[in-house]
Amino acid sequence: MDIHVLVGQLGDPDGDVRVAARDALVAMGPVPGVVAEIVTELLDEHSPVIPIVAAFVLHSYGDAAVGPVTEALGVAPNRKVRERVDWAYSRLEPSDPVSFVAALRHRSAAVRNSAAQALRELGAAPYIVDLLPLLGDPDPDVQATVRRAIFGAGPDAVPMLQRLRRTPGRHRPFALTALAEVGGWTALDPADQAAVRRLIRIKLPRERAEPMHLCDGWYAFPTTESSERTQAAILDAFGLSDAEPVTMRLGNSAWNNGRSYDADRKHRACTAVYVSPSVNGWTLVFGLHPADAHKAHTPAVVSSRCAALSKQFGTCHWYWRWDGDETAAWCIAEGGAVVRYFNSEDPDALVGPDWEGPGIANARAVAAQLSVNPEAFDAETHIEGHGILALTKCGRRYGLPPGALAI
Repeated sequence: MDIHVLVGQLGDPDGDVRVAARDALVAMGPVPGVVAEIVTELLDEHSPVIPIVAAFVLHSYGDAAVGPVTEALGVAPNRKVRERVDWAYSRLEPSDPVSFVAALRHRSAAVRNSAAQALRELGAAPYIVDLLPLLGDPDPDVQATVRRAIFGAGPDAVPMLQRLRRTPGRHRPFALTALAEVGGWTALDPADQAAVRRLIRIKLPRERAEPMHLCDGWYAFPTTESSERTQAAILDAFGLSDAEPVTMRLGNSAWNNGRSYDADRKHRACTAVYVSPSVNGWTLVFGLHPADAHKAHTPAVVSSRCAALSKQFGTCHWYWRWDGDETAAWCIAEGGAVVRYFNSEDPDALVGPDWEGPGIANARAVAAQLSVNPEAFDAETHIEGHGILALTKCGRRYGLPPGALAI
């Protein structure tokens, strides 16, 4: 049967016709013209040819399909067409992964991104040196894919990255980022750790507050006497140690990094706490109280903790929000007793008089009225002192989670 007819039947409404055409094209092999015909249909966003069926055929053609599909992905004019072609690209199986390595240098960000994803799925460890430069790719999607690929290589990649970090070349700064991403702070050698601390010291005097991304719980305490004294009291109350000065940006980055999902690391979220500088008269604590780290945030647990902390600090606020569905909770305790409590998932647990302020179910709005809203930080926000990142009991035992943090 004519190639053009068979390729057209890959989009036939009749499933039996599609399967028959697919099998005929697979049996035919990559005869002249067939790959180009299929690729042309994938590049046509109005074509009825089903991408996954076309991808099955192209996969069977092995190396013969790699070049044409790669170039098609590079010239795809819009997102819909890129997705159609990527169905085929992501299912290519060349005899040598060097095809994907070469594609990392392609002019098209879509090709670079898909090639990095292909190497990630193959296991990125053997290709670390090729992937590293793309940590500086101008396209953020490519950067993100490469970060995931390198992170997926796991601890086995650390020795190679350490060697690359010590080897002269343009890859050195990217090797540092990758080391932090895969191995964390302890994977950096003493010279790099000292350089990071030095950079933090340089940035702190000129620091300006920035809006924080909020997706979890944080405490707020009035700053008394000085930022340093309040922070010292918080370290004691939370059982924290090994405090390191950090910029606010780094503290926010560490908090968000600790909450990112890692199926292999059960203690990712409970190893460290970020304590802010004094911000408009309030010192904020981002992270879990170690005693509650492995408990559900029930009204009883939250109320008990806030009440206990308010005995020491006079006032303790706790706010919580989840940006996935905008659920929220907050608790205000004074002098050892909870005076207000709200939880959008448990309205019956409400404590305190009727709320007259804006948005009882909006933790940020409540924080803005009663203390400070970290999402509204800007260059005009008054800062006293500097932030610190400190280890919890879990952190002292398990160490900090890996991750390249913003400074």
